[in-house]
Amino acid sequence: MILPNVVGCGAGKSGTTSLYYYLSQHPDIFMAAAKEVHYFSHNYSRGDVWYQRYFENAAKQIIGEFSTSYLINPEVPARMAHLLPQAKLLFIFRNPIERAYSNYWFSISIGTQSPNETFSEAIRTPAGYNKYVATGLYFQHLERFLDYYSPESIYIMITEYLQSNPQDEMKSCYKFLGVSTDFQPDVKQKFNISVGTSNPLMAVTYRNWITIKNRIKPTFTRFPTSLRRSLALLEIQATRRFMSEKRPPISDYDLEFLQNEYKSHNTQLFDFLGNNIPHWEI
Repeated sequence: MILPNVVGCGAGKSGTTSLYYYLSQHPDIFMAAAKEVHYFSHNYSRGDVWYQRYFENAAKQIIGEFSTSYLINPEVPARMAHLLPQAKLLFIFRNPIERAYSNYWFSISIGTQSPNETFSEAIRTPAGYNKYVATGLYFQHLERFLDYYSPESIYIMITEYLQSNPQDEMKSCYKFLGVSTDFQPDVKQKFNISVGTSNPLMAVTYRNWITIKNRIKPTFTRFPTSLRRSLALLEIQATRRFMSEKRPPISDYDLEFLQNEYKSHNTQLFDFLGNNIPHWEI
């Protein structure tokens, strides 16, 4: 049975799609055709044989997958350690305030958040806090994985660093994975875009496309990597063309609220990393 030796665990809306494609470009790395497999979270009842099918054609040094739901599901670390005890884990974390705000607008675009409830209102409800704010309590989630995996098997990337210096950041990541650091991925294309629209027809069309894409995603394993990448680029270009609108800036009221929520959690993460992240408001 061929199984991954590298698993990407999130966080969502932090550039995971870009990282997935930068990894998949490397000649020594095989990434599952579907970017979000969600086996250890949403699809665990399907069994190991179902999971293994995503890696049937893998014949490379590194075999991996990336699922953002792994970070926040408390059952994932034990499940993952049972099947993949020797795996290396990748995390990518973004300024948690910006991540929460981006997630809110993305949820509106796919129809899982009512536009009649403002971001300010949403994050102060139990459901909204859990959906948008709690994901950014990064060290709290990371600690669950540290119960099963050593710090040496965990690599944490920071979204802002990947955006500002992608080649050097990917070189460090490749080094951690043990593959050639001479390879330079194509980093011109930006994958992690946030979308939104005030056009009701566009919003419905986009939501319908998301539903269809999720249904056909398992068939992507049959497509060549080059074709999958081309289709992804076409989708991103179309989304940017028809859906992107400027979002209002986050209010000072909400900024202060989130700064207070994240301050101690960010400090714990900085202590683990051994340095602060200047790009983040704490």
